[in-house]
Amino acid sequence: MKHLGSTRSVLREAHAVITPETFVRTGLAEWPGSAVVLHIAPVMGLGARFVQFTAEMPAGAQARESAHGYQRFVFVLSGEVDVQVEGGEARTLRESDHVFFPAGAVHTLTAREAARLAVFEKPYEAAPGVDAPPVCWGNERENPGAPFEGDEGLIARKLLPDDPRFDFMMSTMSFAPGATLPYPEIHYMEHGLLMLEGEGLYKLQEAYYPVQSGDVIWMGAHCPQWYGALGKVWSKYLLFKDMNRHPLTVLPGGTR
Repeated sequence: MKHLGSTRSVLREAHAVITPETFVRTGLAEWPGSAVVLHIAPVMGLGARFVQFTAEMPAGAQARESAHGYQRFVFVLSGEVDVQVEGGEARTLRESDHVFFPAGAVHTLTAREAARLAVFEKPYEAAPGVDAPPVCWGNERENPGAPFEGDEGLIARKLLPDDPRFDFMMSTMSFAPGATLPYPEIHYMEHGLLMLEGEGLYKLQEAYYPVQSGDVIWMGAHCPQWYGALGKVWSKYLLFKDMNRHPLTVLPGGTR
């Protein structure tokens, strides 16, 4: 049906569902030779305060830190990349590995083989008396996580320290077939979400959307939201959430 313009993608005042049949690839100066799908950005005009994109790196391609000094979180979807932090560690990242770079951290990512990365970038919000965060490494599959609200069929894995130095959290949520969020949520934090595995039904504001692996969702502040897993296998999504900062914090270029 694509030739008739049919799509599951939608943009509303407080949420967006962006599905693979609408992805358009472009380039970024910091990612020469790579194809980039920019999913979420302030230019959407819906209030997003961060950027989420997928980087598709051919073997040998190299990327560097943001020219604007934004903090960056990278999650490896497939392939292998060598990471070098100036004055720090060098590691090779593979599927489900992730790394956080604080604002201003000089680094390179070099694809050992074709690789796909989920990338999140955000200006850092400093807090009085709070140190800047360090570089952080991890592997999602080695993270045991914990039952969410006591539900053994819903496992939450925090991929960054729950620490006031960090102004956002990255996590995964894994749902057994039939598992759901325990209640509809409404909160001031916004979300960027990438479906990693499985399928389910997402309620955003007053609409219900079937979602599956590869879909991207943006949820604005105070967007009513709820998810239930469908199908016969576990579903999992990668989730961005701003946190640890007062909602009235003034950001460069405006307010929250």
